[in-house]
Amino acid sequence: MMGQVVSRVENANENTTIDLSTVANGNYVVRIVMNGEVATSKLNIAR
Repeated sequence: MMGQVVSRVENANENTTIDLSTVANGNYVVRIVMNGEVATSKLNIAR
């Protein structure tokens, strides 16, 4: 966890798919802001 932004999507909706195929294996924090509400979740990428 280095605190770097690896992807940012603007003007997405609830059906938006984000391609993370170029992101290295590891643990990430996903932060979603929608209609003024913020949701945060952990994501583990292991291929």
